[in-house]
Amino acid sequence: ALRVEDYGPDALVRLVGNHVYENSSVSAVLLEERAEVSNNTIVANEADGIVIDGHSGETVAIFNNLVTGNQTGIVHAAHSLATPILGYNNVWSNDVADYLSLDPGEGDTSVDPLFRWPEPDGTPFPLWNRGGWGLISPCMDAGRHDVVVDDYHFVSDRSFDGMELDQGAYEVKSGAIIRPPLVRMNDQRH
Repeated sequence: ALRVEDYGPDALVRLVGNHVYENSSVSAVLLEERAEVSNNTIVANEADGIVIDGHSGETVAIFNNLVTGNQTGIVHAAHSLATPILGYNNVWSNDVADYLSLDPGEGDTSVDPLFRWPEPDGTPFPLWNRGGWGLISPCMDAGRHDVVVDDYHFVSDRSFDGMELDQGAYEVKSGAIIRPPLVRMNDQRH
């Protein structure tokens, strides 16, 4: 699980390109401070996918993520003072609810992402890109690399010659899967 906690008043923590899946912790991603969470695949966790639990009125921006098969998709904790800004996420088929105490953001969808599993090389949860078979993920090119939502300007670190981004951790371009670096973590909190 990933946890963003107090890193100082001017810190901005960016979580980009992670796969968080099959965790049994309290939440897969816990945001207690100002953060940008983008292009992550958060799938099949026993508890909540993303929990916004800020204590000081900070902005938490959540863009271009795939959040599915968790207990709850994205939660804005009742006592949280954080301001969530969401856009272009696909939050689908979470057990209790896709959104709890907040509404979907601009461009957010709730559709089957059409994962293909498993990849021969062990890549977890890539998107289908087989046009001839009629299997093209609706999450391909559904993200955005430069967008303004509620006066918040989100610009992705990822760039693919001006093409729109896929939702989730991987990009599928010309049939090839572009993978972020994988970080293996044990059960300790980091």
